Amino acid sequence: QGTVWNRAITDDVAQASALGARLPGAVVTATQGAATVATATARDGDAYWALDLPPGSYTLTATLDGFAPSTRSHDVAAGDSSWNSLGMAPVDDAVAVRVVVVDAVTTAPLPLATVQFGIDEPLVVDAVGQVTTSLPPGAVTVVARAEGYVPRSEEHTLVAGVPLELSLRLDAESVPPVDEPPPDDDGLQRLVIRNAPGVRATGGCSCDARGANADAAAFAVALLGVAAGRRRRRR
Repeated sequence: QGTVWNRAITDDVAQASALGARLPGAVVTATQGAATVATATARDGDAYWALDLPPGSYTLTATLDGFAPSTRSHDVAAGDSSWNSLGMAPVDDAVAVRVVVVDAVTTAPLPLATVQFGIDEPLVVDAVGQVTTSLPPGAVTVVARAEGYVPRSEEHTLVAGVPLELSLRLDAESVPPVDEPPPDDDGLQRLVIRNAPGVRATGGCSCDARGANADAAAFAVALLGVAAGRRRRRR
């Protein structure tokens, strides 16, 4: 649902009624790809229209003699009652705008990108990464976005009768380096036990860390026993 208004009078839909900028009689069509799903005509007076659409993604287009078509994209959810008003520019003033969104390195089109003109709802690009629309003359901010890419914004001044074609190249978001984890501990530690008195050999072993203390103690006791036996034999 929404209204249709004349953007040559105001860019602000909230001011359209007070300024007499509503456009009754405009036809609003909801499409999915090449298929037309539903249509509605903006009623007399306030140019209000409404469509009953099942959940899904749609392109809404307003048409009216003497005005350039106006489009916007909208995702309908169950129970959705959001507003999607459409502003139109007279043919004499309308500026045809074409924007292509591509990868900055490969120049491949980004089919899931969106392009936003000023405060309008973003438009989803088609399969070749482009959107086309008509806008009234004047300054406009064009913002392109795509998942995994850095948004790009450009300011342009639209001149009546002069088409605008843009190629917006988006840089992929940089991936922060992943810190290398420390080398895995193999669970082993080396124990070196000094010679017990009278014993020439040096004992050493690589033991599982969990049993290291017990093994070291047993080894030390064994060495001390050997040393004690040797001392008794010397006597």
